[in-house]
Amino acid sequence: MATSALADRPTAASPPSLEDRIVDGLLECIGRWGIAKTTVEDVARAAGVSRATVYRAFPGGKDVVFEAVVRRESSRFLAAITSRLDAAETLEDAAVIGMVEAARFLTGHEGLRYLLANEPERVLPAFAFHRMDGVLAVVTAATAPHLRRFVVDDAAAVAGAEWIVRLVLSYSIEPRPGLDLTDEVDVRPFVCTYVLPAVTAPHEEP
Repeated sequence: MATSALADRPTAASPPSLEDRIVDGLLECIGRWGIAKTTVEDVARAAGVSRATVYRAFPGGKDVVFEAVVRRESSRFLAAITSRLDAAETLEDAAVIGMVEAARFLTGHEGLRYLLANEPERVLPAFAFHRMDGVLAVVTAATAPHLRRFVVDDAAAVAGAEWIVRLVLSYSIEPRPGLDLTDEVDVRPFVCTYVLPAVTAPHEEP
């Protein structure tokens, strides 16, 4: 009986891992100063650990921690919008949801918003396909299945997902007057005019 009673008790939430504490520390610093002015000592102080601990957890230092930041925040974004994409009934709805939610995430994320506005060169390399762990490849792979329901084949789904991700990044860095990517009313005609024709265009045989 005692064993059963103990098993029924709610357990306390697990404390954040060392890696998460360091990633959170860098995020805090980015929101204040960006990447260029942040040192490993700043990250260690914000995480409540030593400088040596940061290097042991992330050999390579600040740049490696930043890659972990982008990967984790991208995963968090994808987890948040999966249910909405699953509920989309048309390609148009899926594209609109993807663009709007991505833009809202970027503009509402203090650290990423600072970097996109002031240090975009720090963000864009993480979205390069040629990197094995490139966030563009990860996000594209995660969103392509949601488009696959509405397009002719896997290649079209992957191309469409990549196109949408690149558009969101481009317009987040260089906003277009008259187009608010966080507003579905603004985004829907943009999607119908520019995105859907590109995604649904027939692929030529090589």
